Order: sequence, then structure tokens, then C-alpha cells
Amino acid sequence: MKKHLSVVLVLVIVAGLLLPGDVQAFGSLPPGFADREVVPGISKPTSIAWLPNDTMLVTSQNGQVFRDNGGAAVSILNLGNAVCVGNETGLLGMAVDPNFPAQPFVYLYYTHHKGGGSCNDAANRANRVSRFTMDGAQNLGSEQVLLDNISAKGGNHNGGDLQFGKDGLLYISVGDAGQDLATGEGQDGNANARRLSLLNGKILRITPEGGIPASNPFTGPGSAPCAAAGRTSQAGANVSAEKRSKKAKKQKRQKQRKKKKKRRQLRGAPICQEIFATGLRNPYRIAFDPDDGTNNQRFFINDVGGSAWEEIDEGAAGADYGWNVREGPCRVGATSNCDPDGRFTGPLFAYTHQDGCSVITGGAFVPNGPAWPSEFHGQYLFADLGCQTLFAISDQNPGASATVFGTGSSATHLAFGPDGQLYYTDFGTNAVHKIVYSGS
Repeated sequence: MKKHLSVVLVLVIVAGLLLPGDVQAFGSLPPGFADREVVPGISKPTSIAWLPNDTMLVTSQNGQVFRDNGGAAVSILNLGNAVCVGNETGLLGMAVDPNFPAQPFVYLYYTHHKGGGSCNDAANRANRVSRFTMDGAQNLGSEQVLLDNISAKGGNHNGGDLQFGKDGLLYISVGDAGQDLATGEGQDGNANARRLSLLNGKILRITPEGGIPASNPFTGPGSAPCAAAGRTSQAGANVSAEKRSKKAKKQKRQKQRKKKKKRRQLRGAPICQEIFATGLRNPYRIAFDPDDGTNNQRFFINDVGGSAWEEIDEGAAGADYGWNVREGPCRVGATSNCDPDGRFTGPLFAYTHQDGCSVITGGAFVPNGPAWPSEFHGQYLFADLGCQTLFAISDQNPGASATVFGTGSSATHLAFGPDGQLYYTDFGTNAVHKIVYSGS
């Protein structure tokens, strides 16, 4: 998400537009649909997932995992001081092991508090992916870190989604860290997504144990795992991309030389074997098509844009979606004269920042089941936090125009549940809602 979103939401609440007790839910839904609050009382709920017995789990940005107990949120894990919370950091994503309960694991993506200092200092925070064991009482513990020290330098653009595909592998969306690790530049000047020696600005894919799948696209000569450090070691030097001498900070010319050196080091470093696809700014949410039963299951990536475009990309092994050279169907910052660039994979669907729509969040494929009418099958739903709108596009013709499905909610994560209804987390009401079809 964009860096100013948390501030905007706070200002809206302070201004009295979202008072405690106000029910901000999707309205103007198609005939026969209704929005229902199902689990209240969860501060900034970020993601939802289900156990095989249909028990819903919910994460909150502040580092807690909750279990739904008949509409009441029961805490089953509290990361406490281990998590950095603020802006776009915190506990961001969750997935349940596809072989649960034989493999009783729940996977979390969160911003780890690395040191004893303040999380406001970039040196004290980094994103990590861990799996936790669920015991017989449905509490979580026994953390095993699978990926660590993924840069959260800017505090924003963390991505943070976790999803298992039908291939049994764990897919992870990671943002570009908000600031260039070599130069400190942000926004369009941040080239982290262009560097295959970093995990930032990527879709990653690992085994449930944290290993490298043999089918990953970047596992040949000149590659190495990046699980522990979030990057590969620098070629020809023991200098990290963030290390600066005091003398370099004082003298502009030396600083410029140092930046050039860092760029060369990052270009020459080995490629991270965990990478599945690259060239993404802030792939906040990904969604798999539940009706695609193949091992090469289709999935869409909702990538939060910069100044001009929001986009939806189709996940593909080895794809480069172009950030920070391209945004949407155009070069960065442009909305016209957008000639195709054969170096990059263009978006399936993109839209400019009109009518306040400027922050794409969650997405979900409508499953082919009896819970919703057949005319909605074959649609992909996605939310925009900027204009608080839920849109629908055809998953078979995603380049066509979007239609409004509902308005009025600060939805961040969408997922169809075991009952075939659409669930979503809502920052406005601090609750999980679901959109149900009950007949015309």
C-alpha cells in the first residue's frame, strides 16, 4: 500500500467520519447479496485463512493471530515485541499448510523487530516468513524461520501475502522496500525490483520446509539461496548495500562513488533462487484460481502502483513486470503514448487514478459453486482502498472494463470461504465481513 494510507485512515477516524459503532460495509451490492459482519473486535485485520475443519483464522497488523469461535475472536498467538507495527509494517499475511493436520503448520509474514532499538530505525526491522506449529488446543508456537532479513528499509511497500498453490508450494509477495538499498531513493527511483540478488519487489516460491523447488526459474549457475540474509552476498566485496562510512556521508563526491560501487556490486551478485517473478512495486495481495486444478495453477497479482496506475498481473515463472521502468501498460509516470516493451510482461488489467481509486488491495476469483449465481462465475473481484470500492472483471477477458460490485468498505484481503461466500478484512470496522447471496 502507499505510505500515506495509515495516516489517511487515522485522519478520517479523528474527523469523526468513522466513529466506533459505525458499520462501514459494502453497499450497493447486486440484487440478492448482503454484507454481514462475522468477527468483530480485531484491530486492523490483515488476512484470513481456514483450517480443514472450516475454522477461520485472522491476523491483525499488531502481531496477533485469532481463531473465530462462533463470531468471537480468540487470540492464539501474540508476537508482542517481536513485531514492528506502524505505517505498512506488522503482521501482514498468513497461510495454512495444505497437508494440515498431518503437517500442523501455519505460516506468517511479518515485520520482525531485529534489535533492541526503535522500529523507526530501518536497521532494527526486516520482514520474515516463519511457520508456527498448532497444538491440540489450537494455539500457535514453536516458530521456524524460513526466510529472514528481507529489507523493510522504507517501512512501506512490504507486500506480505502468503498463498499455497495446487503444486503444494508456498508463494510469497514481497514489495520493493520503499527505498533503494543502494542509493536510498524512493518511489520511481527505487530499483530494488530490478535486482535479482534481492528478494524485494518479487514473487517468491519455496517448499513448505523453506527449500528451493527444482522448478524455480532462477536456480542455474550464478544463483544461490537468499533465505537467511534476504539477498545474496556481494560479488568481490564484503560490503552490504546499506553500509556507509562516515567519511562518505560527509563528502558528496565520495558518496556518489560509493553509490556507483554498490550498484556494481548488486549487479554482479548471484541471483536469489527463491525468486519466481520480478519487477513488482508492492504486490500487496495474490489470489489463486480455485477452479484451476492443474499444478501450474493460475494466479493473479494485485500490484499497488505509484503516481499513475494500479495493475493486476498474471503470475508466470520468470516474468518481469517492469517496475521501476514500467507501471501499468506504460513507462513510469506516463498515461499516454504507451508503446509495448517486449522486455516485460504487461498487466492483465490496469486503471489510472481516477475518482479517488488509487490503492488496489485484495482480490479473489469467484468459484464455480452453488453459493453464488452462475452469472458471477468466471469473475475476478478486487478492492481499491482509495475509493473504498469492490470491482469485478472477467477472469477470461480481464482486459475489458471493470464493473462496480460494491462500495463503502476499507477492504484489504478478500477470500472465498468453505461456504462459498466472500469474506474480507476491513480496516474501517476492525472486523471480518462476508458478502453472502441469499436469493433475489
